Amino acid sequence: MNVYRDNVKIRHHQCGADCKLKLRGIFDFFQDAAAEHADILGCGLQALLDHNTLWVLSRQKVVIDRIPAVGEKLTVETYPRGTDKLLALREYRIYDGQNICIIHGTAAWLVLDAETMRPLRLSGKILDIIPDNDNLPITFEKLGKLTGNTPEKELFKYPVLSGGIDMNRHLNNATYPELVQNALNSFGITPSDINCIELNYLYACQTGEEITVTAEISGNSAVICGCTAEKAV
Repeated sequence: MNVYRDNVKIRHHQCGADCKLKLRGIFDFFQDAAAEHADILGCGLQALLDHNTLWVLSRQKVVIDRIPAVGEKLTVETYPRGTDKLLALREYRIYDGQNICIIHGTAAWLVLDAETMRPLRLSGKILDIIPDNDNLPITFEKLGKLTGNTPEKELFKYPVLSGGIDMNRHLNNATYPELVQNALNSFGITPSDINCIELNYLYACQTGEEITVTAEISGNSAVICGCTAEKAV
């Protein structure tokens, strides 16, 4: 099964004051779809843990044409589409009730050694189940590293508490879009104002750490960075 689809409905708790889906909700949909599909393909969480390895998200870039509202019924679609060195690439698409694609993007995943947390080469069954899917839509051919200086304007600090830790024992990746939304709100920018968001994940935050969020706005672009006491995240 090269393509996974799930029908979902936007619930009240997933929306903000404008009754529209929060940024976190988009990435929660993506994460859940990827996890379900990986299980079906035989390379899900438990299958990797049996070999002392795990999936972690490295990069994401998403195009947003329209933010859906509470009560809307959507179809979330995802499929793997090959590799780029150590990265396993995956596509995501969200369709509205009229079957119009309103959100789409590309993600890059790494396989890590569960003890050392070091990246491993993709091999064996994982490579066998990552088809190129050349006939299916691709949002971004590759996802590079974000570069540039860390913004100086500090907006807020975010304590990492146990309630935010996921099954991989670090701060869940969908929390970071939530931090982005909070940062943009400081400048009066809402999710409906965003047409593209790119994320790089550099460090797995643990309970007890504190993330300092800084940001800079230049024209139509914003740079947002989160750092712990010692590392960019």
